[in-house]
Amino acid sequence: MTLFDTLNSMREIPTEALTKKLTDLNPHWKAGAIDSAVKNFRKRGYFELFFPLVHQSGVHRAVILMGPRRAGKTVILQQTIQTLIEHRVPAKNVLYLSLDVPLFQGLSLEELVDLYSKLHGKDSIEGCFVFFDEIQYHANWGQHLKVLVDRDKKTRFVASGSAAATLNRQSKESGAGRFTDFLLPPLTFYEYLDLLELTDKLIKENSDSAVISVEAKKICC
Repeated sequence: MTLFDTLNSMREIPTEALTKKLTDLNPHWKAGAIDSAVKNFRKRGYFELFFPLVHQSGVHRAVILMGPRRAGKTVILQQTIQTLIEHRVPAKNVLYLSLDVPLFQGLSLEELVDLYSKLHGKDSIEGCFVFFDEIQYHANWGQHLKVLVDRDKKTRFVASGSAAATLNRQSKESGAGRFTDFLLPPLTFYEYLDLLELTDKLIKENSDSAVISVEAKKICC
């Protein structure tokens, strides 16, 4: 442990500051919905593959969302939260934490989850959904997340991070049988067309095969 880590772990953080930050990061607790700007974003095609992994209850595993920076990981997490609420999951049963927040440095994942539990007067977090964004900022996150997965067997945990190689290594080392990895690539060309609502115009099908339309030639050439 470095001197910085030692000093950081020794500092005392007012509980009021922590609970305020938790509340600020989770506006859906009061509003019943995520930020309106993000709510109106069009979903990427990968959302339909990702959401069932989070929502399913039959498999007891944490979901690890990996991908490069600016690929849209935070947005897909927020859209997942909104969709959970629309599936009648109580808003206060969904916790979002961005671990790049300096205030959270030096606190374990367990401490942050327990703080959330105390904030809402919960005896347990059974049936809750917990999202750890930018989890690569937490040292030894794989071991800590494994502890939570084993401790809270009826809670769904989701983590995201940008350092894909490191995340993948820790996921394999610490999360064997406990983590499910999901790779979100940069925006694909098909998704780009879909965001512009051009896919129906670009491809037309006849009885023999799919042919590129005149609109496609105008855009692509």
